[in-house]
Amino acid sequence: MKGSKILICGAALIIMHYIDFMLFDKGFPGALLVTAAAGAVCGGVCGESKFIGTAVNTVLTLVLYAALIFMTGRLNIYEQIMFPHGMTEENYLSASNQAAAGLIIMLIFAVTVGSVILGAAVSGEIRNINEQK
Repeated sequence: MKGSKILICGAALIIMHYIDFMLFDKGFPGALLVTAAAGAVCGGVCGESKFIGTAVNTVLTLVLYAALIFMTGRLNIYEQIMFPHGMTEENYLSASNQAAAGLIIMLIFAVTVGSVILGAAVSGEIRNINEQK
């Protein structure tokens, strides 16, 4: 059961990562809220009544998420989101655009990691309290 939680959460986080990047690219102001909500839900799924179970699930989910970002980043998905009609010389990414895209990617990653950890901690504590009753 734990393995399926981790795989489902990792897959959901990577899908939300690219959706959030697309929302940022389109100028959607609530993109960080979407990121935080997705991370908190996945963190809630990772929560266990025992601290060590919560910690293991959370760390494995975040490692899978980071690995998926690295692996899928080589597929030019970011460029396909930013330039859906293909790259031309006029819209080729300049150094400042690459830096901005990199900062957005790091911001999405940081918010996701923080919300997953917070969601897992809250979920684990709630499950621990419910078990003690």
